[in-house]
Amino acid sequence: MPSTFGTLEIGKSALFTNMKALNVVAHNISNANTPEYARQRPDIVSRPSETLKTFASEPYLGQVGSGAGIDRIQQYRDMFLDGRLRQERSSQSYWSSVKDNLQQVEYIMSELSDSSVRTGMSSFFNALSDVVENPVSVSTRTVLKETAVTMTSFFNDTYENLDTLRKDINTVVSEKINQVNVLADKIAELNREIGVTSAQGTEPNDLRDHRELALKELSEIISIDVEYDEQDKVIVRAGTRELVNRIHSNELKVVENKLNDGLYDIRWADERDNMSYDTDVVSVAARPSAPARNYTITVNNLARSEIISSAPVFPDTNASLSSIFPGISSGSLTINGQEFNVDADNTSLREFTDLVNNRNAGVTASWEESVPGAYSLSLKSDITGIDNEMSLGLSSDKSNLFSQLGFITGYDGSGKGIKNNAQIIQSAADASFDLFDGVSSVTHSSGVNRIDDFSVIKDTVFELQGVGTTYIEINPTVKSSEIKALLDVRDYEIPKVMEGLDIMAWELGNSINKIHFQGFGQSGQTQNNLFTAYHGYENFPEPHKDAARYFSVDQAIIEDPSAIAASKGILRSGAVLPESLGEGNSENMLEIFNFKDVKAFSNNTANIQDYYISINSEVGILANNADTMVEQKEYVINNLDNKRQEVMGVNLDEEMAELIKYQQSYAAASRFISSFNSMLDALIGMV
Repeated sequence: MPSTFGTLEIGKSALFTNMKALNVVAHNISNANTPEYARQRPDIVSRPSETLKTFASEPYLGQVGSGAGIDRIQQYRDMFLDGRLRQERSSQSYWSSVKDNLQQVEYIMSELSDSSVRTGMSSFFNALSDVVENPVSVSTRTVLKETAVTMTSFFNDTYENLDTLRKDINTVVSEKINQVNVLADKIAELNREIGVTSAQGTEPNDLRDHRELALKELSEIISIDVEYDEQDKVIVRAGTRELVNRIHSNELKVVENKLNDGLYDIRWADERDNMSYDTDVVSVAARPSAPARNYTITVNNLARSEIISSAPVFPDTNASLSSIFPGISSGSLTINGQEFNVDADNTSLREFTDLVNNRNAGVTASWEESVPGAYSLSLKSDITGIDNEMSLGLSSDKSNLFSQLGFITGYDGSGKGIKNNAQIIQSAADASFDLFDGVSSVTHSSGVNRIDDFSVIKDTVFELQGVGTTYIEINPTVKSSEIKALLDVRDYEIPKVMEGLDIMAWELGNSINKIHFQGFGQSGQTQNNLFTAYHGYENFPEPHKDAARYFSVDQAIIEDPSAIAASKGILRSGAVLPESLGEGNSENMLEIFNFKDVKAFSNNTANIQDYYISINSEVGILANNADTMVEQKEYVINNLDNKRQEVMGVNLDEEMAELIKYQQSYAAASRFISSFNSMLDALIGMV
């Protein structure tokens, strides 16, 4: 049977229970604006009842209550909505980062700026027009030179600014990976603390809130999948691996990838730095959207450029060609379909080498002292592969230089020169490699060693380095979120704009040079370039790679604007070399001026101004689309968050009602104890 003082225990339990409930309400109110805080409610239950019976012989009189207590502090949280919000925030973070960075690209490419590429081109073509009108004017030629220098500097600066933006984004990627590692460690530690607290019989509600906040921040940086185990610990996956496995975290790292201009790849800390196990065989760079898979690659042979060399027959690099080869003839000579003229009496080996290199015929000429006192001439194709073998000479050529040097032995039925195999010191070759994906093996061939068109593996770039076999492990770690946006803009959107500038600079420089090369300056100068000849990179299939970075006016034009070839040339009857139509002629300059209207871009559908506008327009459209996606994601997030707040949010009006309820219950319990105490005093006074 309950004791008399047991009644006081009931009153005491009421006091303590309502006091704890008031503490919970106060905790809710104080955290009403705390991010990721989920409201709490005390789960008040009655204590076990006691039987109204003292001795076994007494009849059963029922049970009497022993008061109340708090079983647990319940937390209101919808795990499904939490997961949906993480996904939507990750997507919003992606589009927000894309928008912000593309807006910087727009600013760099700004068409309205006085230092924009478009402004530079407009001034350049206006100056060309002035020279067409007045080709003998020194001032108009000087202005043309200066505007050409200014235009090329605008190309250079814009290109460098875009490259700087890529490097700045690269730095941010490194910082974000550091944040990911810090948050992963924090989540693992919170998992441990939650486990310890739960084992002690206490609800770790506030620790859960801290963990949810960390998961929210993490999901905005890197796309994650979250799983809760039976012990209320979370497992966080990034890509195909676990970033957090309960109380343990796995770190990510950034490593430089030379194949991607030295920018960072994201790798797991326990992984090798490169996706290729042997970078002496092949180097690999993969975008985040590349499929996760392992391969074995066997490189059978590398792509090579064709090289042909003369015997060491030149005793002097400065002597005229005719003094060394008395039988040599002056006149036209053709390399890869590009014609130029050789004046054998006034051209030395050095000058011929410069002449070939200035022609932009896809060939690089060089001379070297093969044996003491004797020099040889070498021609090398600028691009590797069988399709890029050199074509030397045509039967219509006036000069027999290639025959005299032993480069060709005659002409075929189509009039093309037949190369002398004895003089070829390196034959052109295509690369060949076998790719095994674990199921089947496929043999691939390529004219270049760098395969960057994603034709072998989706969103993956290869560069073959040497013969051999190695293992490739493609394991992207990001799918959405801010880091993927940074990588997409850094590795795809900005390079696409940079390539557009490269194409413009290459086509503008190369096309104008072809025309300028055939014209004549005021003093009869000919076969000069207006812009510095650019030969690109051997391993790149595109000759325009980095053309905008190195776009410049030829030094001869800078030093002497009279060398600007405004006049056309004419090959008179019986002559082997053309001559100028006179310094007052501007037909050549008019042809250069007309290039502004030539549809040489986008598969011959756009002129240079239209092409530049299309580059800018594409960036603007992408930025606007990203802005629209940000607004859509904000709308979805707000709706989801409103639904979630209905479950977990703190409603101050509701909390005030709870406060009054528990306050009144506490006051009633106090009144009960006071009344019962008076009864006890009366009882004791009767003794």
